Amino acid sequence: MNYYLIVGNNKKGTIIDFSKLKEYCKLNSNKLKDIVAFTNSFTSETELTMYLKYHGIIPKEENNLTYGIYKKDKAEDKLEKLRFGISFKSDEKYFNVDKLSNYIIGNLANTKFFTAFINRYCSIYEAKKDKLYPTDALNAMPSIYSRYIYYINHNRFLIETMEIMDDFIKKFTKDYANLRDLAMFVVDYRRKIHHVKSNLEVIKELKEELHHLKELLNSEEITEEQRIAYTEKMKIIESDIEMRYGR
Repeated sequence: MNYYLIVGNNKKGTIIDFSKLKEYCKLNSNKLKDIVAFTNSFTSETELTMYLKYHGIIPKEENNLTYGIYKKDKAEDKLEKLRFGISFKSDEKYFNVDKLSNYIIGNLANTKFFTAFINRYCSIYEAKKDKLYPTDALNAMPSIYSRYIYYINHNRFLIETMEIMDDFIKKFTKDYANLRDLAMFVVDYRRKIHHVKSNLEVIKELKEELHHLKELLNSEEITEEQRIAYTEKMKIIESDIEMRYGR
């Protein structure tokens, strides 16, 4: 299986070959683990974009800064995008199995989190159950699901629920693709509850604010002091947008 870090999309996007950069020459741009190591060395989409544009990996005029990891089976000619986007430096801790397990088990009492987990991994189990080996970690999902239902109905956990969950996580994450999926499930959940916005979402909001300020400047009712203040604020916003585009 080959993996690709792409900015844009699989039809009209740029494959990021970071292994040709001196700083990352020991990494393989087609290995999932190395792609994660690369993105985890940056603090944000903005920092990643500025770095890639500075080194000429993506064009300076590129505005579609949607990053994603895609996979392609060597026997097929079809790219499939992985769920949950890409990770950054602050997300790296969730790729440590012990820390990941501690977070998941520590949040099982949160019904919203437990439900999201069940929805994600029971659906994967259902899609694969007829082809699973007896030793596959996903075979634990029916047991985990029954314990989830018990918790929902009784507001307390059945005995050994935590142990079964920990065992599932340890076995499931032996495959790096599964580790990345589970880690990014947690990252995505945290981003949503903390209302973390993507770089492009922030740019869109800044552009809307810029448009609003331009309309205010066209008003004949504003004072000279307001005109100066609005103009200065526009300069700050324009500078922020340019920085976020990595120019």
